[in-house]
Amino acid sequence: MTRAEKAPFPNQKVPTWALDNVARPRGRSGTGGHAANNGELLRVDEAALHLNVSEKTVRRLIKAKALSVIRIGRMLRITPNEIDRFIAAACCPTDTTQISAEEDGND
Repeated sequence: MTRAEKAPFPNQKVPTWALDNVARPRGRSGTGGHAANNGELLRVDEAALHLNVSEKTVRRLIKAKALSVIRIGRMLRITPNEIDRFIAAACCPTDTTQISAEEDGND
């Protein structure tokens, strides 16, 4: 399966970590592709694709310290675990005041 076949939209780029059991193109270092979620560091554009948001939104989240990054010189890299943590925090808020207020209203 090629990148074009894997993409949901014809002009959308699919990051290499999203391709399963497919021959991956060789990177700049010539080491080939990496396994998905194996400690791989994602670029901002790859993280944006994973979160289905724009690169600008990812950069805003980084600036607001909602996403932690690893800086290598001027490059920003994000771990897949950090993206999973961000999604879990967004899906399951730890604030229980709203839940208790709703329970009081139902009595």
